[in-house]
Amino acid sequence: TQILTRWKPRNLPPAIGKSRSRFELSGEIAWNVVFILWWLGLIRFRDFGVDPGFLTLALAPVWTTWRWAIVAYASLEIVVDLIAIARPGWTLTNGAVSIARYLVGIGILSQVVQAGHWLVVGGPALAEHARLSLQTNFDLGMKIGIGVAIAGMAFRIAQEVWRLYVIRQAQVLEPRPA
Repeated sequence: TQILTRWKPRNLPPAIGKSRSRFELSGEIAWNVVFILWWLGLIRFRDFGVDPGFLTLALAPVWTTWRWAIVAYASLEIVVDLIAIARPGWTLTNGAVSIARYLVGIGILSQVVQAGHWLVVGGPALAEHARLSLQTNFDLGMKIGIGVAIAGMAFRIAQEVWRLYVIRQAQVLEPRPA
């Protein structure tokens, strides 16, 4: 019964402007926890389909340079999602923090993309010309992937700005109780 007496309609998410579900937010939190554990080397995944006697892939030094900024970013994502789960009615706060999160992500990736080299390709059985060709192709793939991630974050910012605009317009047009 205490829950019912403390319940306030203002804590509900707005009826206008779809927000992410608790399931989606929880999944993102779980993904970020696993990512942080992997990124810090606390868990490791098996290398499937890669024969280390033929081909080896390692992260380039740029990722070491940005290691802690990336951990901080993933941690920020967890905090943003926890706030959205705990306080879905905080529409403006949740939207603003989400926009800030994506701006930080774009800032980090904009610096990382300037490295021009993101993976180190090697392998004892690889001829040098084959290694260089693979290196070029992996770097191109990473450059495209980072570009897509930046574009995706920019798109999420635009979505969030639009959602907040629609919610704000609905609040402005909403009749006030007499």
